Amino acid sequence: MTSYRKDSGFEGFGLTSQALDREIHVVWQAGEKHEVARGFDALVLLAKFLPPLWPFLPALALLKLTGLGPKVYRWLAENRTLIPDIGCKGGACTPKDTRFPLE
Repeated sequence: MTSYRKDSGFEGFGLTSQALDREIHVVWQAGEKHEVARGFDALVLLAKFLPPLWPFLPALALLKLTGLGPKVYRWLAENRTLIPDIGCKGGACTPKDTRFPLE
């Protein structure tokens, strides 16, 4: 597995590093083309394909139906601490004030 910060292969799917910093993205092949899911929709898609996450599908569906899922996801994404992968030694990093946005 390679960090998107060290491999720019994501650009071939029309994605930017700023978008990837902002929210989770899932890229999958749909026939001959690729589809991209972002944010809460990406979490729902992952849960559909990962059996250990199946117990969460009813709650995710309810959150999606009520419109709360994307709002809760957005709040969590904007208020999480990002740990940069530069300057880490021995697999350990000391997080600085790296709250989103990174600008």
